[in-house]
Amino acid sequence: MQIRRKAETPEKTEIRLKLYADELILSIDKTSCIKCDICSIVCPQNAIWVESSPDGIPDICIDPQLCVLCEVCSHFCPVSCIELKWNNTPKKILESQHALADFPEKISVDRRCCPEGCSPVIELDNRWCRRDRKWIENLHELCPKYCHHCLESCPRTVYTLLEDEIVFDTEQCLRCMTCTLFCEYGAIKIEPVFEGKITLDDSKCPSDCVKCIDVCPVSCIERDGDRVFLKYDKCAFCGACVNVCDQDAILLERFNVRSEEGDFCELWEKARDNLKKPRGNLYRSS
Repeated sequence: MQIRRKAETPEKTEIRLKLYADELILSIDKTSCIKCDICSIVCPQNAIWVESSPDGIPDICIDPQLCVLCEVCSHFCPVSCIELKWNNTPKKILESQHALADFPEKISVDRRCCPEGCSPVIELDNRWCRRDRKWIENLHELCPKYCHHCLESCPRTVYTLLEDEIVFDTEQCLRCMTCTLFCEYGAIKIEPVFEGKITLDDSKCPSDCVKCIDVCPVSCIERDGDRVFLKYDKCAFCGACVNVCDQDAILLERFNVRSEEGDFCELWEKARDNLKKPRGNLYRSS
């Protein structure tokens, strides 16, 4: 006996496969989904895709009759918004059997490299800064050694301040390298998964279009008048901009998918090869 059901809300999509004694559940957190092209490319059944809408806001869709709950999309999802469970336990059969290669660790921070600010002087409005040799307000955050560049520069809210200490959420990180560009102490190391090239022909861009700018999860696209620019050194090669562009102005090429070395299943080999194919717009019209 198999009973397959799909439930969908603006925040979540869920597929349930009920067997005799067991149940498999695939859930997609649509609020966390960045509408990239990765899951649609790696899916061996073409069961998941990004769909256009009249208002220009893309949506993630899945066909419950095509989906075989194989784990591939959840393994590749860069923001962990796809989850599979077997009887309410995470389903990681392919991972446990080493059928899919692991990716490099996203982010590491060596806090020994981070400077420590001087402590405020109690009950004083101002204090003498020994480094800059001048009087400054008696506020911890005004100390020139009080560095929050990673917190302030990250477009993904990966970093948060918790009791005067910076903590980071690896699931939010898209490996865009922005924080490493702003960190002057070399404390942060990011390991990208994709190596590639992205090109934007802004001669095709309508003068009032900001779709790619709005959808980019790492804020690496900007408009200046009639011109549209890509900040190449901050691009995560996720493909979200390619999906939302209906003018075929953006081309994404991934040259390499960085992962551990070894022999893995055919699903892995096919997914990796598909990711390395040049990509234009992948939209399906609604």
